[in-house]
Amino acid sequence: MTDNPLTLNLTSYVDATLFKDGRPHVRGRRMSVYDVSIAARSLTVEQIAYEFTLTPEQVLAALVYYERNAETVLAFERTADEKYGHLYNKDSDK
Repeated sequence: MTDNPLTLNLTSYVDATLFKDGRPHVRGRRMSVYDVSIAARSLTVEQIAYEFTLTPEQVLAALVYYERNAETVLAFERTADEKYGHLYNKDSDK
């Protein structure tokens, strides 16, 4: 039995317990919901699934989760960026 978008059980596909900060991610993968949403700006569901070795259902669930919880997801990302953003900034002072 496959899930349809109206009855999709998001907890089957999205988890918020793997990362220490509780950032929602695709269950069983280290791909955050936020990263999937960013990829969706320029890629189709099928392209995201292919590029990140996810199923189309995982991609759709992440996008639905993001749509329903955008404020929470963005808050986690802002917090992570404040804590760890300096690690990615090549111009920052050590």
